[in-house]
Amino acid sequence: MKAAYIEHYGQEQLTLGQLPKPKITSAKQVLVKVLKASVNPVDLKIQSGKLRPLLHFSMPLILGNDYVGIVEDIGADVKSVEIGQLVFSRISKK
Repeated sequence: MKAAYIEHYGQEQLTLGQLPKPKITSAKQVLVKVLKASVNPVDLKIQSGKLRPLLHFSMPLILGNDYVGIVEDIGADVKSVEIGQLVFSRISKK
């Protein structure tokens, strides 16, 4: 999948490239094909490393906590959305 991401904290410019498409690994997860995403001040603090003591992410990291997209796959326990549904949300910090 095409993505804009950082490879390390403090990286000033985003890297634009291909990353593996995520897979559902939990019965409670939802996979969304993102159509639009926003980068807000929290993302900039994550990118700079200022929130590293509070939030732990593995790299590469795709920034953008708020998004709109289409549900592509759902875990077995997901009942609130359906595949093909248009959704908007914010990614969990977990």
